[in-house]
Amino acid sequence: MNRGLAQLAADPAVDGNRVNLMDPQQIECAKYKPNSQRNFQLMKFEPRQDWTRATLDAPGREMFVRKAKADRFAWEAAELLAKGRHADASNIALQGIALIGQDDFTSSCKRYATSVFQVPPNAAKDFFDGVLRSV
Repeated sequence: MNRGLAQLAADPAVDGNRVNLMDPQQIECAKYKPNSQRNFQLMKFEPRQDWTRATLDAPGREMFVRKAKADRFAWEAAELLAKGRHADASNIALQGIALIGQDDFTSSCKRYATSVFQVPPNAAKDFFDGVLRSV
């Protein structure tokens, strides 16, 4: 099933056009097999970006790790809420609130619960009202 670049260049059916072997973007596109029309369109119109690693000082890295952990707790709490395990979800929610504060945590957890796990918005609001009363 894999064909070489020379065969792709000779095949007029590839992305509706011939592949120009001198154009590096088209060569990169020709390497992608699934959904090649979409990949060609993306490569053609989106410039390649050079990603540089973010340099964080110690407090910045600590804050990043705290937010990442809190996000994971928000996902787990929303998942447990959707499964009906309210006590476990409450314990995890309290850990997330301790990491980044109640406003940031509740907004992300409510978003996960209502959009990903299809918890009714009123149920999510009632759950967090109960959790925040205990804080």
